[in-house]
Amino acid sequence: MMIIIPLAMIFYLFTLLHPTYIIISDIILALGWYLIIYAITKEPKLLYILPFTVYRISVKDRDGSPLFDHDWSESNIDEKVFTGFT
Repeated sequence: MMIIIPLAMIFYLFTLLHPTYIIISDIILALGWYLIIYAITKEPKLLYILPFTVYRISVKDRDGSPLFDHDWSESNIDEKVFTGFT
């Protein structure tokens, strides 16, 4: 999905050479918008997640056992401090 919009821009630049490329550019751009709208209608929770920056993700099973933990932030805080939050 992220490659469709730049691809449409490239084809739009080709319209300087020949005007028929604008049709291809419009089709690719419409396809990209369709994919974005389809993803949002299938899972509207994406709109709540997209504006935020994720610093840490923790996945636990129903018993509370950790399955996965990844930290993207470069923090000097000790990991033991976070154990009360997860």
